[in-house]
Amino acid sequence: MTPSSRPRPYLRAAVIAVAIAAMSGHATADEKIYKRIPVTPGTPAPSTLSQFLAKLQRAAETGDASVILGSVSKDLRCLRDFGGVCNERMTARDKFSAMTGVIAKPAGSGQNDALVALRQLLNAQRFESTTAHGATSPILCGPAVPKFDQNLVASTKKVFGPDDDVWFNWLAVEGQEVAAYSKPSPSSSIVAKLSQELVHVDATGSDPDGWIAVDLPSGAKGHLRAADVSTLLPEQLCFTTVPSVGWQISAFVGGGD
Repeated sequence: MTPSSRPRPYLRAAVIAVAIAAMSGHATADEKIYKRIPVTPGTPAPSTLSQFLAKLQRAAETGDASVILGSVSKDLRCLRDFGGVCNERMTARDKFSAMTGVIAKPAGSGQNDALVALRQLLNAQRFESTTAHGATSPILCGPAVPKFDQNLVASTKKVFGPDDDVWFNWLAVEGQEVAAYSKPSPSSSIVAKLSQELVHVDATGSDPDGWIAVDLPSGAKGHLRAADVSTLLPEQLCFTTVPSVGWQISAFVGGGD
């Protein structure tokens, strides 16, 4: 072997280092690493509201729209109405029907779909007292929008770009020890476990229904069950108490994709 054909020690070391990094799964220069962003979920509903929600859930299950529409406040407001489907000239019930699709007619396929969606809203586990969306006094809305540090999100713009929109490009993991998988399948390996934090949607991912591709804080890619994450612009039902009447639906907040 001539001197020129002998392995160069420094070149061999570099090759070995690259191979080790690749095998160990350590972040590389093109991986999008960001600091974990904790979230604080809302609080459970008070017992009296839980009872009211249970009554509405039973009505939605049996298709009794009259009970639901009869629980709508005469001062119902449409908040964050992205679709622009209701206006102040409408009656409260018409506003609610326009926003939810629930109408005072015999159940049909469209009505059934609307009631299924309403049942999901009525099943919210966490609520928030808020004056957001133009409410003039505090209202109790659910599901709650998790609270998080906006400064931490702003710091991620160095990673994902200045146009990255927290409300549309991030999701909340409100559970504890939620598994992120290497592939969109529960039989694949677990690459991380997330607890009460924001996670970035992987715009390059193309997961099947029921799964969402995400960028993990470590820089790795992962896949979460759609049921384990929540949007930061959820549809919400809001409630207030009326003297001698009790709880009523006081607002509907439109959701965003």
